[in-house]
Amino acid sequence: EFWSQREGFVRAGGVDAVPRIYGFATVEGAGWRVVAGIPEDSAFASHRQRLAGSVALGLLVLLLVAGAGWGIGRTIAAPIGELAATARAVAGGERTARAPESGAAEVAGVAIEFNRMLESTQRAEQALRDTLENMAQGITLVDRDLRVVAWNRRLLKMLDFPESLYHEGTTFADVMRFNAMRGEYGPGDPEEQVRE
Repeated sequence: EFWSQREGFVRAGGVDAVPRIYGFATVEGAGWRVVAGIPEDSAFASHRQRLAGSVALGLLVLLLVAGAGWGIGRTIAAPIGELAATARAVAGGERTARAPESGAAEVAGVAIEFNRMLESTQRAEQALRDTLENMAQGITLVDRDLRVVAWNRRLLKMLDFPESLYHEGTTFADVMRFNAMRGEYGPGDPEEQVRE
């Protein structure tokens, strides 16, 4: 095939066993064939160098993008994690817990509003406690699970309950058990009286 073409390129090993690229052409009118060869490494050196540079540049850009993504993620994820931790602390009874108002503007804005909500809720709870304490009647408020959420001292005094009996989370069954154990429901097993 090499000899049937007038000109072209071919890849072959040289007499020194070094892979070479040969270019050939036929000289018009003379019938001569001119062949020139160059080692493959030399022929592709600049291309390989550009390829290596492009790969290195691509990796650098990829690392920069990944680093920027990680940094942006941290600036958002850390404040959101702190906001979640504050919410858990408040739910666990830490009334003074507040979310750090830091991070990306949107996240800081959420933290600011969250803290305002906590303060507003605490003011409302204090107003409710003040109202309950100033009532002439004994009052207790329970949630849907019959757990005490609010009460006043008048209730404790009227029913001769110790202050240790009432705290957030006291159940209606705890109050009935206390009454049953001091005989308010007559003779019998206090636990059975609570179940009734």
